[in-house]
Amino acid sequence: MPKRSRKPLTVKELEQIKTLRASGLTYHAISKEINRDPKTVKKVCLEPHASKEIQEMKEELSAMFEGLAKRMLTSITEGDIQKINAYQRTLSAGISTDKMRLLRDQSTENLNRGGRVCLNNLKQVLSDKLLRFMPLPLSAVV
Repeated sequence: MPKRSRKPLTVKELEQIKTLRASGLTYHAISKEINRDPKTVKKVCLEPHASKEIQEMKEELSAMFEGLAKRMLTSITEGDIQKINAYQRTLSAGISTDKMRLLRDQSTENLNRGGRVCLNNLKQVLSDKLLRFMPLPLSAVV
């Protein structure tokens, strides 16, 4: 394990800790990244002001991923369905949705019936031509 520093955290390190934590990294992963003790990282993250900033960053990131997921889903056209790229877009939308839900501290398990409306519409739009290119059934992807 690398030798840890006992000097006070710099402003740059404090910002780096908050950004990495908002991005979903653990205290231990952050400590390895900046070469500081995990207890120091945790202490910083739990301070009220830093905790509020981290939560605001998470909300901003989750909104960004939500918008990205919506754009990807709505951008699939009939022409895209003829290409494998539609599969990649569907996967990207799912990944973005998972990231958005994780950042909002929500479960990434299958959504409830009301949340499946958009996904059910997507299933109807995708043709048999797209499905034959998919290695997994669509139900396994969404």
